[in-house]
Amino acid sequence: MKDAPGRSILTVKYPELIDFADAKDFKNEEEDLAIEEDVVDRVLHCLDEFPTIPEYASLLKLEALECVSIGDLLRAFNLLSNAHGVRFRQDFVCVRKEKIWRQNRDHAKVESSENTRVAEQNMKFCENFDHEFDIYREVQKVIPKHWAVLQISRHGIYPSDPTDTPRLILSRVTRGDPPLVTEVRVTPTEMAELSVLEFHQEVVELNDQVSMFCKKNDTDNDSAEIRQQRKDKRKEYVEHRVNVDHKLSQMLKFMESAWIRRWMVVCYFLGILADDKPEYKQKRKAVIAQQLKTAANEVTDPVIMQRLLRPSHSQVDLLDKLICNRHSLHSQSEFLDGVTEILDLFDELKLATTITTRLRRLPSRDHASFPLPPSSVSTSKQNKGDRPPAGGRQKTSKLVRGPVILVLDTSIHQLPWEALPMVKNQCFTRIPCIHYMLDRLSLHSTPTVSPDNVYFLANPDGTLPDVETRMMPYFNAHPNWSGVKRVIPTEEEFSKILSERDIFIYCGHGSGCNYFPIQSILKCDVRAVGLLFGCSSSALDQQGVISDPSGVSFAYLAAGSPAVVGMLTSVTDRETDDITNRDDFRTDLLPRFLNTLRHEFRFRRGVKV
Repeated sequence: MKDAPGRSILTVKYPELIDFADAKDFKNEEEDLAIEEDVVDRVLHCLDEFPTIPEYASLLKLEALECVSIGDLLRAFNLLSNAHGVRFRQDFVCVRKEKIWRQNRDHAKVESSENTRVAEQNMKFCENFDHEFDIYREVQKVIPKHWAVLQISRHGIYPSDPTDTPRLILSRVTRGDPPLVTEVRVTPTEMAELSVLEFHQEVVELNDQVSMFCKKNDTDNDSAEIRQQRKDKRKEYVEHRVNVDHKLSQMLKFMESAWIRRWMVVCYFLGILADDKPEYKQKRKAVIAQQLKTAANEVTDPVIMQRLLRPSHSQVDLLDKLICNRHSLHSQSEFLDGVTEILDLFDELKLATTITTRLRRLPSRDHASFPLPPSSVSTSKQNKGDRPPAGGRQKTSKLVRGPVILVLDTSIHQLPWEALPMVKNQCFTRIPCIHYMLDRLSLHSTPTVSPDNVYFLANPDGTLPDVETRMMPYFNAHPNWSGVKRVIPTEEEFSKILSERDIFIYCGHGSGCNYFPIQSILKCDVRAVGLLFGCSSSALDQQGVISDPSGVSFAYLAAGSPAVVGMLTSVTDRETDDITNRDDFRTDLLPRFLNTLRHEFRFRRGVKV
């Protein structure tokens, strides 16, 4: 018998579930697969009681892949959703339980209506630890109509080498549409060429260089030799920074073209066009399905004929996205690649070319028969038809799209997905898991953040005098704001700031966790949006290869913060000050503002919200 995926793990931790399989004489691969599925299913039910075990998420993804192979994308999406943020979800529940306990204790055990509501919400949140929980149905109840949620899941249980490029599963959900789930196929050659995690080592080295000269500024007492040494270190840092910036640009282009591939980027990473309507989409899908049926009459292979006569909802949906976003592609061959992979026509390239030609002609029809979103039509006319210009793909900067909510798995959270070249004008935000989004939407259906209720903390340890010089005039220009410089608030003062203010701006080293540990943040009832302008302030720390990442940004969210803004990598204080001092800095339009920053500033793709 061929070893089942994950069998080495299960044999060590759950031998009683494996022994029965070893005693059987497997006659064929189908029986082997059935036994593997049964083992995985039984282990998952065991792990529902202890969801923080690393194998829990891995086995969910393993079962999700089996569902993708048989076309059960709904169950695959639910499994992948439950595989994300397992540790965060447990921390979230524990934090809430502790807060309810403290509130009951402080109020002489008199149960308030607020505590009752939070307790009920907590109980509902706990229910979704069950891997059978239908999260897709819950998403459909609350997700706004122009939102899209994209999960990027890392494939595999124990990667052989942490520096290998991880294999991915993309899953996307929008309101009113069935989920889309695709396994990213990468050839061994491409896998060898692209070791994206090596870039993280470059960033670590860059962080070390930042710390060499950012922690100490020139003073009048420094000798000329010390000043020169520090100047040389800054020069070395700038040279290294330019090199890393170049590597990042090349890596993002290769991620887009070879790892994810451009047709997947336009289908999964781009948001919903704001002027598209459900009735438009239904008509387009009907026309696309009819075109596939017409193509089926020209083939003799019964398998391919059946595939074209009865395409899945996800195949038609992906083809529709491919047509509507065709201007974002670089060439017609990329459109062909998308059609070939969506319809699995790798051995029928002639047929794939014929279908591609027919689909590309559909936008030229009248609006009544093939109703495209008006913005897509105007873009086509503005750029003279369907052919890309000589300089590259057509401009789509004027297209207004809904936001895309990213849920990232394990080590791939280190990568700046928001900075892929093809999604330059797309607004993104990150969340730990879909369960968190459901919880926030149910609690804060209409969140309000006042731009006047702001508290700032500048240079708390006094080692960044230039921050004060640049930032204090900006802070003082807002008379309704309050804050301090060169002062480290006590834990009680910090708790009061986070619970009473709508926005908290931190300008200093790192995320401030040296002064306010994660455990202190988790004890707070956080109301404020956290704007953490420091090196790697929103970067997540991952202990080991398969463990869930954690960090200060997750602590803020678990404690109740509506949002956190921070940096994925090291930056200088001048850069973060430039961001905050911009005239177009708007706290009420943070995703759009940060999207602009990612592409305007050199090596500032580390900004995330």
